Amino acid sequence: MTGSEKSALLSGSCASPHSILGMHRKGEGIEVRALCPGASKVELVSHLGVKVMKKADPGGIFTWETPGPSDFFAYRLRFTLENGSSWETADP
Repeated sequence: MTGSEKSALLSGSCASPHSILGMHRKGEGIEVRALCPGASKVELVSHLGVKVMKKADPGGIFTWETPGPSDFFAYRLRFTLENGSSWETADP
């Protein structure tokens, strides 16, 4: 994800956020990206278990990368807000 893509997402000016967010090929591996301003934690839930995503920007962009080569896989995202409330959803 480039700096201009981050800026567009955070400002709300991105015309196609799904082209940036979600699961994307990164080298031989996979990177999953999520946006949730106000979240203190985002977790990726899949056949790999529960993985805490890295907060890539204080505006609420979170990322997680496979540790090596990988194919695309089904996953869900679990969001936790600063107040402790949380929810889980499938990522389309």
